[in-house]
Amino acid sequence: MLFRSAEASGLALRDTDPVTTGNAYVGGVSRANDATTAYLNPAGMAWLDHSEIETTVTMIDPGDHIHNAFGTDAAGAPVIGNTSGKAVFTGATGGAFGVFVLNDRIRVGYSFTTPYALRASYPSLWVGRYNSLVTNITDYNLSLAASYKVNDHLSIGLGPQINFLQARFTQAIDLGALTADPLNETIGAINGNGFGFGYDVGLSYRFDDRTQIGINYRSRTTQNYSAKQEISSSQELLSIPLIRQVFISQSGHVNSQITLPDSVTFGATHWLTPKLALMLEGSWTHWSLFDHFTFKSDAVPTTLQPLNWRNTWMGGIGAVY
Repeated sequence: MLFRSAEASGLALRDTDPVTTGNAYVGGVSRANDATTAYLNPAGMAWLDHSEIETTVTMIDPGDHIHNAFGTDAAGAPVIGNTSGKAVFTGATGGAFGVFVLNDRIRVGYSFTTPYALRASYPSLWVGRYNSLVTNITDYNLSLAASYKVNDHLSIGLGPQINFLQARFTQAIDLGALTADPLNETIGAINGNGFGFGYDVGLSYRFDDRTQIGINYRSRTTQNYSAKQEISSSQELLSIPLIRQVFISQSGHVNSQITLPDSVTFGATHWLTPKLALMLEGSWTHWSLFDHFTFKSDAVPTTLQPLNWRNTWMGGIGAVY
C-alpha cells in the first residue's frame, strides 16, 4: 500500500471482503476477479469464466479514547461525571456474494453486505450522557445484479438493491428539580427500523488481458424509519404516580426519513506481470444528504437534529503482488 485510507467515511464500512481491505479499498471497482464484483461493480461479472460463491468475515478493532470531555445540562450548568473513557469497541462485519454464468454473454449475481454501520456505547455516568449513551445503526443491503458482455472489451451491469436499516438511540434524561436520580437510571430510547430501495449500475472496459477500468454508480436509498420511543427508570421513581404518568405521556411512536447517500466510484487495474498489479481508484460520496434528521412523534413535538455533513472524496494508489 502506498497511501493511507480516507478518514471521512461517515457511517460507511468499506470492508466488503478481505481482498478489498487488504488493498486499502483500492481496485475493487476495476479488478473483477472474484464474486465480490457483484457488489463492487456488477459489470465485472462478465469477465468471470465460471460460477462461484464467496462468504467473508472481517473483524474491526477501532481505537478510541475520550479525553477531557465537558457537558452541560438544560440549565447550562456543568454536568458532573466521567470525563474520559471508551465508546467504540471491537466488532465484526461480513458478506456473501455469488456469480452464476448463464451463457457466454450474461451473468447474474447477488450480494449481501452491511455497507453502513455505527456502534458507540458511552459510560453511563459520562458528562455527555444527556446527549448520547448508545448509538447503534446497522444497514443490511441485498443487491441483485445482471451483467451483459457487449463485446470482448466492454461490459455493463445493473440491478436493484434493498436496504433494511436498524437503529437504536439512547440518552440519559435530566430530571432537574423534579426528583433526584443519582444513578442516572432514567433513560430515553428510540428503537426501530425501516426499508429502502435503490439501484446499482456499472461499466467495465478491458483494453487487453492486462488492463481494465471500471466505473460504478450506487443510488441513494431513503429509509422510512419507524420506531418506538420509551422512557425507563428505577422502580422507586416509577412507583411515584406523577412521574410514571409523565414517562408514559412522553412515550409513543416516532417516524423519520433517513437517506443513505449515493456514490460514484471509478478506477483502473494494470498487471505489470502475472504476479504484480498496479491499481488506482477514486470515489465521491453524497454525504451532504445528511443535512439533518427530523423525528416526528405522536407524544412530543417534532425534533430536528442538525448534522451538516459534507460530500467527501476518497482516492488512492496501490500495488498487489
